[in-house]
Amino acid sequence: MGVFTGTPIYDTVFDLVLGTRTYYYNVLDIQVPDEVAVDGYVELLESLGFEEERTYETATGSATVFFNEMYQMELHFGLDTYDGLTCRFVSIY
Repeated sequence: MGVFTGTPIYDTVFDLVLGTRTYYYNVLDIQVPDEVAVDGYVELLESLGFEEERTYETATGSATVFFNEMYQMELHFGLDTYDGLTCRFVSIY
């Protein structure tokens, strides 16, 4: 997300139990319209071999789960609240 939109990472969290790393981006720092950021990032994921699997609700919005068969990698991309801020997030499993 950050490389695609030029947005700095607000915070990174590593979950030792799940083995996931989550990157948070404050939506106020994203300098392109939300639909450009979301659609462009999804297109980038798809070009890298990720396929959409499912969506789920978060406290602030929703998230989409993508899976890359070749790398056996699951990625969650969505909108949620972190540190009291509305953030876009990318979680890599």
